Amino acid sequence: MQKAWADGLRDLVPALEGKLASLTEAGAGWTPYVEIARRVEAEASGIDVSKTLPSGYRRPSAGAQPVFLELFVTTVFMRRRASYRRITDRLITAQEDGLDDYIARALAGSTGNPPDVRALWGCRAEPKPASHPGQPALCRLVFPRTLQKGEKHYFSSEAIDENISAEREGVDVEIDHYGIAPGSLMDGHVPISGLTVRVRFDEGYLPISCWWHSEQTERERHTVPPDDSPRRIPIMGNSIQYTFPEKCHPRETYGVSFLWD
Repeated sequence: MQKAWADGLRDLVPALEGKLASLTEAGAGWTPYVEIARRVEAEASGIDVSKTLPSGYRRPSAGAQPVFLELFVTTVFMRRRASYRRITDRLITAQEDGLDDYIARALAGSTGNPPDVRALWGCRAEPKPASHPGQPALCRLVFPRTLQKGEKHYFSSEAIDENISAEREGVDVEIDHYGIAPGSLMDGHVPISGLTVRVRFDEGYLPISCWWHSEQTERERHTVPPDDSPRRIPIMGNSIQYTFPEKCHPRETYGVSFLWD
């Protein structure tokens, strides 16, 4: 029963915050109840309640990176049915003083060898070995200078895996920081804020359907939605792109999935 209550709070607290936000100006007496809910959720989940949050976002985990993503664009290049290259552009806002790096993760290939993570712009790459076999490879992306709270920084990196053979069924983005801003596009095509996932498929290797997923279990992510579902993503040429219009919350996973013939 305690576990069920703790699991329920993770959904209840953000829902209550949203509903009570409109009442704050009319009746400030609601504020203590929101704080009580936050503390209870934190105690059940091991969350650091001392962290100051961007408005309207759930609390991050105790080990979350102290950054908020204004822009996160990840582009995956496929080779046959496997992910060969992944380029990620980020615009962050520091959430605490003394921030000098960002930890990037990359899944190991089928041989167990970690991908080659390289810095492209605004950072320097310092690889970190995985703590255990099969764990994601980590890489410190070190900034040119230390950021103070509220400062913004743009940087990009890429991960290339020459040892690929495993079939990829989607691209996931785990929110291990303070969240990502709502997405928006310029001229309907160019991402200027929020989370955007792009995939360029190999010639002759197109999936039969693609869709986006948001805050779902692993099983749900790979369940094909109906043909008329708004979660379907059309394949344009040999590419797909989806920008998430809503806030991306900490401790959640967002991304796209695809089904092969």
